[in-house]
Order: sequence, then C-alpha cells, then structure tokens
Amino acid sequence: MAKRRRSTIYIGDKRWKVTRCRIRTHRGDCDIEKKLIRADDRLTGEDLVEVLAHEIIHARLWDIDEQAVLDLGIAIARAVANEGLLKEE
Repeated sequence: MAKRRRSTIYIGDKRWKVTRCRIRTHRGDCDIEKKLIRADDRLTGEDLVEVLAHEIIHARLWDIDEQAVLDLGIAIARAVANEGLLKEE
C-alpha cells in the first residue's frame, strides 16, 4: 500500500488537511466538519488535479449544485494541463 501523503491548505480563513490515501468506492471526498479533503492515492496528473479542485470547491462552496462542481473541477484540471503545469508521468 502506498504511503499516506498529507498537507495543509487554507481555504478562505479555514485550515484544511489534505490526505492522499486508498479510497475504494470513489475518487475523493470532503468532510466539512473535520476540515478534511481526501484524494485516492492512485490518482495522478490531470485526474488528481480534477479531484482536488472538485473537493476544494465543495469545501468553500458546499451548497452549490454538484454538476457545477464537476464542471469547474474538469475545467480547472484541463486548464492546468493545457498550460503544461503537470509533471510528466
């Protein structure tokens, strides 16, 4: 099993933990109460950027429509990839 990777980010004025770990049922999630974002540790590149963007949007804008969150996550990941900002895998 891959080693867990953890970091801390600020979303607005709130401190959030970001953890990469094995998630078997989905690609990522956001726990508003615990201020915790998780992303599956098998994700890389554009897929990882998409999931992190998606969960960060949920963390800050928890009440917006899921389709809007999906669209924004995909758009952010595509823009990052198009700008060549992802490391070669």
